[in-house]
Amino acid sequence: PRDRGGWSKQKSEKGEALHDQMRIRASLARVAARSKGGASYPPGMSADSPPPPLRFQDPALAGLVQRMAEAIAQAGGRAYVVGGSVRDALLGRLAGDADLEVYGIAPESLERLAAQFGSVHLVGKQFAVLHLATDAGTIELALPRLESKTGPGHRGFAVEARPDLDPREAV
Repeated sequence: PRDRGGWSKQKSEKGEALHDQMRIRASLARVAARSKGGASYPPGMSADSPPPPLRFQDPALAGLVQRMAEAIAQAGGRAYVVGGSVRDALLGRLAGDADLEVYGIAPESLERLAAQFGSVHLVGKQFAVLHLATDAGTIELALPRLESKTGPGHRGFAVEARPDLDPREAV
């Protein structure tokens, strides 16, 4: 069967690893597409390079990220690893926390789902960001969003959480 994102769901361990690599590759492509000077990869790496492994200072955080992503998938959503942990993986560093961008789940449902894993703190409803605090570390959960300019300066904009967006449309 196919999920809403068009990726085929794989049941085998090898298939799951490939699925995770595609998600990481998609995250890297989004980061590269957003950079002002075009794609920028570390030396020896390109868009066709296999994604580097995600490694965390607390190994338990890797398991938690995996379980969280699986729970999101079971609820009908998709989770992409984004942010500093992707940067750290590219640079060969251990990440201290994890950032997931979650598609296909309403904000209230994501908050309830995350509460099963630890303490949830609403960082800013206007920005659609939750912090999940656990003994293993922190996972920041963000919903895709659209921003529109509403006035002058860096505060003159409106943010709309849109879990139904395609990853290529989100800010």
